[in-house]
Amino acid sequence: MSSDKTTVVLAKGLVDFLGRICNPAADEIGLLLQDKVRAYRNSNFEIIATKAEAKINHNSRIEPTINPRLLYKIYEEGSWSESDNLQDMWAGLLSASCFDNSSDQNMIYVDLLSKMSSKEAKLFDFIARNTKWSINSSTALPETNAIFPTVDRLKESCDISSQDDLDECLTHLSALGLIGFENYPDIESYTSTAKDVLDNYDFDDLFAPDWSYSVELSLTQVGYRLYIKTTGESVGLRQYIQKNYTLNKKIEDIYRNW
Repeated sequence: MSSDKTTVVLAKGLVDFLGRICNPAADEIGLLLQDKVRAYRNSNFEIIATKAEAKINHNSRIEPTINPRLLYKIYEEGSWSESDNLQDMWAGLLSASCFDNSSDQNMIYVDLLSKMSSKEAKLFDFIARNTKWSINSSTALPETNAIFPTVDRLKESCDISSQDDLDECLTHLSALGLIGFENYPDIESYTSTAKDVLDNYDFDDLFAPDWSYSVELSLTQVGYRLYIKTTGESVGLRQYIQKNYTLNKKIEDIYRNW
């Protein structure tokens, strides 16, 4: 921000919004927003809160209210994020938390999102958007569906430059319990000679052939729920699928064109 005066003016508009959703925390956060030391974080959080306010105004069904502890943690963790995609996710989580009966249950998702890099966030979003969300016809429960993109497509779509970075991102998202992934070699890329001696390959080596393969990716139950929260929705997983995907034919088109 260019001056102290600008900081105070912008902060007042934001404090008015925070006061609307959580009076106990508004004054304290308002003071933090005028702290020069926190100017960088404040500007980030202002973007997040502005986006969250737009989501709340669009989806408002009841007067929004958020748990003070939850608002404080979203400010503390989210204000470090300067990338657009992470700010969008924090805004969604803030918005969703305003329609959760003042519960602090979303602390789970604050913790998970705070551990995610911007590249991991892009990768997570890619998996969620390209996954077939469905309810099992036998159990009537949400089911896990996998996608099988190539490594090159993942790198290009998620702005990841190297195979090592992609491996690191996938490994960390898996460690967080958000995705499941398996490596599969692209058999068609092997030479005919290699195919002829395929039986001589060690199984472990086969599944790590210089990264020239596709990967199997899927969201875990926690991953599904985190994605829902970061879109600004406060409904449960089953309700979200019924609302957005059960009768949505577009998701089938994605699979046909994969």
